[in-house]
Amino acid sequence: MLSAVGLCVLIYKLGYRLDYRIFFRVMGILLLFFAAGLLSDAVQNMQQLGWLSFGMAPLWNTSHILSENSVIGDLLHGIIGYAEAPTILQGLFYVTYLLIAGGIFAWMTRKPNSGKPATSSTPTISANRQVQRGS
Repeated sequence: MLSAVGLCVLIYKLGYRLDYRIFFRVMGILLLFFAAGLLSDAVQNMQQLGWLSFGMAPLWNTSHILSENSVIGDLLHGIIGYAEAPTILQGLFYVTYLLIAGGIFAWMTRKPNSGKPATSSTPTISANRQVQRGS
């Protein structure tokens, strides 16, 4: 509780220096990975229940390096959807979601134009009149 109050005070004191554009972009990217992990975990659960019986071949097995039953593995599984032996379908959904949702996110959060008027490559009327007078 004390750390939450301390964090609130810190945000209040330093909040005016915070670049909200960067803050929300970083938070949005983190949320994309959380959502991709939830989708991947849902696919894993449906495969274990037998609702999805295709794409069940494992892509790799990292259980000897980082088990899902370890503290770090369980934390990563809950946060970004880490799986020690993800299936082809899990990997496909994870990557596809990140590409589609990440592309939409990047398009929606792109930097706005600077507001300068666009220059035209066609000559203006006054330029045409000057050319006609000169000839």
